[in-house]
Amino acid sequence: MNKVIRTIIKKVKSWNGLTIAAVALFSLIFIFSIYRHFKGSRTHIDMVVGEHIQLLQKALNKVDKDCHIVDFEHEKNYIDFLNVVSFVGSEVGAVNLLYPDSWKGPYLRDNFTMQEQQYQVLANNQGHFIVPGPGVRLGNGKVIGKDIILTYDTDLQTLLKDKNGLMSHDDRALAVPIKISGSRIERLLQRVVSPNH
Repeated sequence: MNKVIRTIIKKVKSWNGLTIAAVALFSLIFIFSIYRHFKGSRTHIDMVVGEHIQLLQKALNKVDKDCHIVDFEHEKNYIDFLNVVSFVGSEVGAVNLLYPDSWKGPYLRDNFTMQEQQYQVLANNQGHFIVPGPGVRLGNGKVIGKDIILTYDTDLQTLLKDKNGLMSHDDRALAVPIKISGSRIERLLQRVVSPNH
């Protein structure tokens, strides 16, 4: 073992200044590239989440236009139904439709995931929102379901403006509201049931 160490020390002593400078420069470049990789991956996560959410919003708007979304089954609903070609009944996945026969799926080829978690539609007191799934670590380091708790009562409008919440460092929304026909249908039914109001 001592022989190996002595051999290494002899080699290092034989290096000239140019070799030492080259090794130092290579080490700095290596450290800088690792730093950029980790910093870039955080930005990349937010970019991908933002793109996925925009595409999901567009697809769900199309579903609502075609079939009129009445409501979602739960407070948190996995978006795992946009690649369905056809189905029987008025429910596909966790979404209830007024006109299921008007389904023109698939609306997306694949169901999007981030960090192996499906996106969700959150039924909130401020409306319905597309949000990243539980366990997703955002670019700001916050984890959905641990650091950012999403429930019916969560103030999503505030979180959407907060860079420690659901707003990326480059001002990209990491959750978006969606409008569904169900709220309009409920208002119409209320008028029919009690026309004096």
